[in-house]
Amino acid sequence: MCGFRREAEQDGQVDFVLYFGLGVTETVRTLFQSLFENFLAGRNLTVMRYQPVSCSNGHALNRAVVREQVLSGADFAYCSRCGKRVDLLNSYKAIQFPKEDVAIVEAQRRVADQRSHFEQVVFRLKTYVTEQKITPPTCFISYAWGTPEHERWVEHSLASDLVNAGLVVVLDRWENARIGSSVPRFVERAGKCDRVIVVGTPLYQTKYENDEPMGGFVVAAEGDLIGGRMIGSEAEKLSVLPILLAGTDELSFPYLLRGRVYADFRKSEAYFDTILNLMLTLYEIRPRSPVAVELRESLHTRTDKSASRILRAAASA
Repeated sequence: MCGFRREAEQDGQVDFVLYFGLGVTETVRTLFQSLFENFLAGRNLTVMRYQPVSCSNGHALNRAVVREQVLSGADFAYCSRCGKRVDLLNSYKAIQFPKEDVAIVEAQRRVADQRSHFEQVVFRLKTYVTEQKITPPTCFISYAWGTPEHERWVEHSLASDLVNAGLVVVLDRWENARIGSSVPRFVERAGKCDRVIVVGTPLYQTKYENDEPMGGFVVAAEGDLIGGRMIGSEAEKLSVLPILLAGTDELSFPYLLRGRVYADFRKSEAYFDTILNLMLTLYEIRPRSPVAVELRESLHTRTDKSASRILRAAASA
């Protein structure tokens, strides 16, 4: 167990005391303390760390006394039990955080806050889908291997968030993990799923064109099945959803997808708005329906009460 409590507050100063269970190792103590101090660093505060101080007879000095002596400029104090003089030079430390670190911590805090609020919106979407008895569609994700950053994004952001929203996702990394799995049979599923999500990148376009004579890419095989939808009925065309992760639509999408409206994921700061719109589209919830409008608005809405609570928490920290 690791924790903290607020012990005193006066004259613009707040005292926090960190505490640990008896079995907590020094490594865990240091980690928890570091996380706590980095949280404070994002609030534009001056942080002073006071270590427990004891005299040579083992008597612990009162923390308030140590702090008052240090703030007054004194580098020593006397034990209230035995009168021993105690050196305070090594009992405290001013924590300085580089501006770059503060900016990083603040950016991470904002993303965490947005993620928390986004999860609430997704929960409300799932509740609506259940109440309306909407059958979650199966969604095949077609993307290009070869750029680790894009591969991680597809699996850990796009696919994972769609699953959390109740959608059924068909992803090669999940379906073909077992040794001996059939890649051709997996590719065939692109033609059987309700929706196909095409993740456009320059590498995707290169593999789709499949110009290398030494042979074929899985993306090219998936593209043949997707192309069949794109020359079919309008309903079949609408079942293919292009999303742009890198490059431009001309450089990242097959020819038949160019000119179609796509979800733009190139700007990370717009991720939650964009994927919410993608979820609504996959569930065939019209953009101007009351629930869609309400969910998009709630993604950015903070009540005055919650906002003031966040400010109070920051001030207390």
